[in-house]
Amino acid sequence: MNVTIIGLGLIGGSVARACAEQKLMVSSWDPNPDTRAAARAWGIPVAESREAAVEHADLVVVATPLVAMEQTFQWLAQCAPPQAVITDVGSVKEPVIAHAVAHGVGDRFVAGHPMAGAESSGFDAASSSLFRGATWAVTPLPLTQVDRVLVVARFVMGVLGARVMFLTPDIHDAGVALVSHVPHVLAHELRGVVGQDRHGRVAQALAAGSFRDMTRVARGDAVRNAAMVWENRDQVSRVLDVMIADFTDLRRVLGSASDQGDVEAFFTRGGTVSESDRAHATLTVTQDTPVSVLTALGELGHLVVALTDVDDQPGHGAHLTFAAHHGVS
Repeated sequence: MNVTIIGLGLIGGSVARACAEQKLMVSSWDPNPDTRAAARAWGIPVAESREAAVEHADLVVVATPLVAMEQTFQWLAQCAPPQAVITDVGSVKEPVIAHAVAHGVGDRFVAGHPMAGAESSGFDAASSSLFRGATWAVTPLPLTQVDRVLVVARFVMGVLGARVMFLTPDIHDAGVALVSHVPHVLAHELRGVVGQDRHGRVAQALAAGSFRDMTRVARGDAVRNAAMVWENRDQVSRVLDVMIADFTDLRRVLGSASDQGDVEAFFTRGGTVSESDRAHATLTVTQDTPVSVLTALGELGHLVVALTDVDDQPGHGAHLTFAAHHGVS
């Protein structure tokens, strides 16, 4: 399989390094000449132009910033081979899919999002092991051909070492608002409050593990963080409204409660995941299972933990084994 990676930052560079290590046929492109030079120095083939990069592609991985995706789909519609499957790594799915559909590549676009990253950005921070064991959301449209979905799933699992979770785009965006986008907002807010408070210098001198862990993601690229929050603004706003109401209630309780017991409810309402909830019951389905069933399993918290080709030949049918997963508690 010929794989083309467009965009060689942290995520695209990590995909490229993993492909190169496994001796896949790779081509790549990045608009930044320094990034292209760094990739070539690492041994990753870089084409002379973006058009040349996709000329023989079977799979195109779009790893550009969110703000560049619409333009990328526009030229891919003209240059990518008609048989090539296109996927992406963007952290928001509904607007990205809308761009792909608007530019005529929606029928061969299988959107994706790896739940993996790092504080640093750029090709120099890339790692071929970044995705190993990570969850990779795949959000096909209802009429997407299953064989195209499986091209992406095989690549993500077999080459990158991630686990696939099939979701509809709207459910994905609601989920990442809760566990990724809003946490970035909170991290930036806490860091900003400490920096501006009159006791901030003392606080920073006292800071240890809890502050470091809470604000780690705030040390990332502010422009990238702003873009993902903006593109998912409806879902982020929904979660922030809930949190603002909860914080307002907590502030009221702190000002009027007679004892600690009235505050404990705030800290205990989140609950925990019990060991029984972590049971890894498995379910196996066949390749002809409708996309709607695959995404319904994802909505129930099931990940694909094995993808087995019939007779060990891709294209001759496949079995997908799902297992329940509850992530980080």
